[in-house]
Amino acid sequence: MGTAAIIRNYFKEAQAYGLEKKKAESTGKPFKVDLNLESGLMALNKEIPFRVHAHRHDDIVTAIRICEEFGLDYSIEHATDGHLIADYLGEKKATCMLGPGLTSKSKLETANYTDRNPALLYDKGVRVCLMSDHPFLNCKYLLHYGAVCHKYGLPFEATLEALTITPAQVLNIDDRVGSLEVGKDADFLVLNGEPLSYKGSIARTYIEGILVWQREEY
Repeated sequence: MGTAAIIRNYFKEAQAYGLEKKKAESTGKPFKVDLNLESGLMALNKEIPFRVHAHRHDDIVTAIRICEEFGLDYSIEHATDGHLIADYLGEKKATCMLGPGLTSKSKLETANYTDRNPALLYDKGVRVCLMSDHPFLNCKYLLHYGAVCHKYGLPFEATLEALTITPAQVLNIDDRVGSLEVGKDADFLVLNGEPLSYKGSIARTYIEGILVWQREEY
């Protein structure tokens, strides 16, 4: 409750700050910039996404209520209890950054963790992304987490999208990364096996179309 109040008060301040800034710009009067509130104003104007860290279902519902109140472009990070309110999140067409996987239920907030969470949410129409929360789960194991999600019901193509284009869209950088298309940054991996198989590994790494790393052949 306290955290929710702090978040709400912050955006109320950002709203008031935005009105004062707009008035100063229209009248040509001096205006003192507050960098802390500038970030909130950008979120209110949907110039940047608002990313909410929440595990428990009650916290998730509270966060969505606040985001809807202020018209924010939001995503829920972790959403460990998402499967408990899958119908609700599906109705909201919510975006959930799920993970990290391959871990224990390390705290009370993750007591309801299940590897089926991504599949259950995807089936209800939730926009699903996968995250490693590096360094909590080393990012080099993100493909393995994807493989586990696929094993527990997340379709193959949906799993690849959850690792690539969907998070790029959520972060509003899909004009540069997230898929192989003409005009994008051409940052990609070449694998020597199936992407979601433990038998495969990275063979080459390209950044902006330039080979920067290649696995040695023995």
